[in-house]
Amino acid sequence: MGAVWGAGAVIIKIVLLFLVLIGLLGMTGRFRSISKPKKKDGPVIKSAVKCPKCGTYLVGDSPCNCGGSGDSRS
Repeated sequence: MGAVWGAGAVIIKIVLLFLVLIGLLGMTGRFRSISKPKKKDGPVIKSAVKCPKCGTYLVGDSPCNCGGSGDSRS
């Protein structure tokens, strides 16, 4: 029975060591994220523009195929 308890103690030590290492990794990750500079905002994304005549979405600067004025972008 002594061999079983000895093996159990080794397993408990391994599990505790694993948990301590995971805790240390978590703390170092938190400290790294605090010291990192924040990312700046990316480019501004324009809202979707529709043709005032037929309501289809306009892509880029191209006019609408329906003949509606694609110039009145909002």
